[in-house]
This record gives sequence, structure tokens and C-alpha cells, in this order.
Amino acid sequence: MAIPFRGLELTFEVGGTWRANFGQEEYPHRELSTWAPCRESFHELENFGALSELKLDFAGLARETLFGDEEDARRTSRGPCPGRGWGSGRYALCQESPMVKVRPDRPYRGAPTDTLRLYAARREYEPAQVVVAAFGDSLKAVRAEVSDLVGPGRIGRENIDLRLVEFVRVRKPSAGSYEGPGLYVLEDAPAGEYGGRLAVRPEGSK
Repeated sequence: MAIPFRGLELTFEVGGTWRANFGQEEYPHRELSTWAPCRESFHELENFGALSELKLDFAGLARETLFGDEEDARRTSRGPCPGRGWGSGRYALCQESPMVKVRPDRPYRGAPTDTLRLYAARREYEPAQVVVAAFGDSLKAVRAEVSDLVGPGRIGRENIDLRLVEFVRVRKPSAGSYEGPGLYVLEDAPAGEYGGRLAVRPEGSK
């Protein structure tokens, strides 16, 4: 029996020692046995055993959670994968809903992509969120640049607010509103489909 790590909601705060127990219920003899003895029920956490010296590969876990298939992720991450949002096997780009809070202490569950799609009307701000998921070592000096959007007209890059999303841990929720990053569609922009380029370049990338 195997339990995939991606189903355990692990965080980087997990230590190398876990409390655990394993049970077996055999029919038709109704035999119940456990690895760590329990007195009355299987749910006696204080009587669980300990699994120690666990070395968790969070980089591998991140690869696995992106696709939900470890073999596919291992095969794809060996090198560049055009059309899937992978950056030379070192990282992946994913589009996420701006309503989702992406936590740095949890493996990210998303789908790599090479296309960011937004839908907006004139005089409208449309938010977007791009996740850079690193595999292995942390990415350093990451730079992001965006081009003009060109279609029936032109929407200059000055109308695209590109920001780095910071994470602040709070103990007490606070009320308020804020204006997030996104695209502003000009009042005189002709209707139609526009295209541009978002380039993300970590240190050492080409």
C-alpha cells in the first residue's frame, strides 16, 4: 500500500519525525491488530508509534503535485518542454485565479501553461496571477517583463501593472480592500483579441 505525499497536505514546517500507527482488520474472524498497541480504540494518538529520520523531498513533491503524476513530471522536468510552461526543467509557470492565496509553505497544486488568458471590457481592470513554481533550489534574482498587447489596436505595457506578491503571516484577520495587479483596457481600445509576451527569467537562465 502506498499513500501519495500530495494527498497529505504537507507543508515545509513538517519535521523529520511523525507519529503514526497501522492497523489490520481481518474478516471473517474479526481479528484487529495494530503496529503500536492501543487499549480501547485505534484513535488513541498518544499511543501511536514514531517514524523518525524522514527526509522529505519537497522539490520532488512540488513536481508531483503540479501534474498529479510523478512519472510524467519526472520525464517532463529533464529539460525544456515547449507549450507546457516549463522553464528548462528548473521551474514551471502556472496561471492561478487571483482569488486563490498561494502559500509559500505548501506545495503548489496547479497546471503549467504557456498561455495566460484574460477577458475584459473597455475601461475595466482585469486581475491575473502567475505562479512561478521552482523545482530543487530556490530561484534567485527572478525578473519579469511584459510587452505591449497587440491586436486590432495596441494596449501599451504601461497599462499592465506587474507586481511581486508578498506573503505576510497574520494572526488576526483585518478588514479592508486593495487594488491588485492586472490589465487596464483603454476606453478607445478596439474590440478583439490581443496578444503579447510575459517573460520570466531567473538568474542563470537564458
